[in-house]
Amino acid sequence: VHRGHVLEDAYHAMGPHKSNVDVRKRVRIAFINEFGEQEAGIDGGGVFKEFLESVIKESTSLDVGLFKSTMDNKLYPSPMESSSTTDHLKKIEFVGLMVGKAVWEGILLELPLAPFFLKKFRGAQPDVDDLPSLDPEMAKNLQYLIENPTSISDLGLTFSITETIQGTPRDIELVPGGSSIVVTTANVAHFLHRVANFKLNEQIKAPCDYFLRGFHAIIPKEWVASFNDSELQMLIGGVEGDMKLDLTDLENNVVYSGGYSHEHPVIKNFWRALHSMSKSQLSDFLRFVTSCPRPPILGFSSLEPPLTIQMVAHEDTNTAERLPTAATCINLLKLPPYDSADVLLTKLLYAIESHAGFDLS
Repeated sequence: VHRGHVLEDAYHAMGPHKSNVDVRKRVRIAFINEFGEQEAGIDGGGVFKEFLESVIKESTSLDVGLFKSTMDNKLYPSPMESSSTTDHLKKIEFVGLMVGKAVWEGILLELPLAPFFLKKFRGAQPDVDDLPSLDPEMAKNLQYLIENPTSISDLGLTFSITETIQGTPRDIELVPGGSSIVVTTANVAHFLHRVANFKLNEQIKAPCDYFLRGFHAIIPKEWVASFNDSELQMLIGGVEGDMKLDLTDLENNVVYSGGYSHEHPVIKNFWRALHSMSKSQLSDFLRFVTSCPRPPILGFSSLEPPLTIQMVAHEDTNTAERLPTAATCINLLKLPPYDSADVLLTKLLYAIESHAGFDLS
């Protein structure tokens, strides 16, 4: 796959139209650089992880048009427009396939999905109670109608809704003949449910169906049928919530290389530094090293490959001036042997909070 065109190359090589490709089997990836040459190295798992992350990042960019974002930056498949094509839907199916592959391989993704969309993974239909997770302002306005029925007649509402499609406003009937049915105090509850059903189900039915077809090709629906929305999100992206990172679990499962060991003075300073960090700083650290700010749902013993801390030092370079770097594709932190705890903490915080010193070497 060519860097900068990962989604297109991956789709054409592994998409749903390639019936002879079994994505559940091991997939090896080779990147082509800007000069058209294959990058050196053998894919032992790390390159595929980088590939998956690149596919998800590229496909969920709002500029691509496959996904939309709620007000709280949760993603869901973009509603269908008249310009949407089968190729557009097949790409959404491919993204679902890649998310399923990530779950299958235990690879965490930075992919926050909208709760109403997650509800569909187990075959459930979102309803009016789920509308705030899509559009809290609309939910608030509709609830106002229920609580203030005397104002309904002044609004001139009908069982239709106006949607902008390709820049042009269009009236869509929520029920047959809806543009001629006036909303009254007697039918306002039914109106609310019809609006919610259109926004949460009808408008996005095709893209959601295609995404889930891809996902369930790897992860059968019955495997996730008993999961709630939060558990599904954890399965895809790791443990969320207000709990601080379990440093004991992390420390028990870290691998050292390049001369470091658990008893090395720099490593002792490293763990002191992590214990002094806030929850948000620890999330930034985890993102810096693994590309995901949340720990694995089954703990760090399930992280593959394991988080590794490697000593890096060059005789011609002042170690104190160098920043830690990371290779997220193999969960590797390259940590110079700083001679004091203060310098280590300062350099590590600078690197993880500004994303400076990041590389893929």
